[in-house]
Amino acid sequence: MSSDDFLAELIDLRGLPLGIAADADYDERRVELRNGDVVAFCSDGLGECVNDMGEELGHDRLAQELTALGDRSAQQMADHLLELTDRYADTKRHNDDRTVVVLKRTG
Repeated sequence: MSSDDFLAELIDLRGLPLGIAADADYDERRVELRNGDVVAFCSDGLGECVNDMGEELGHDRLAQELTALGDRSAQQMADHLLELTDRYADTKRHNDDRTVVVLKRTG
């Protein structure tokens, strides 16, 4: 498969981070996953990562990166996204947490 065979779709869920408040309400989204499908949970610190010129990396760029990595393992995808933010911004300049969890259906 080539990266042209993969598609990324942003599912925008807003709210408090998990565990912040015991009585917090969260949106639910049901998604049917087929073999090879990927779900990536990323904190806003990835997309809002800023370079030396003050430009944010952006969620579109994260989606492009995931699309290009569609044939890789979940661990490789997560590692790549964190490395991308390190390259994009000076690693000493991260102003927010960078949390990423990637799930990939493999059967």
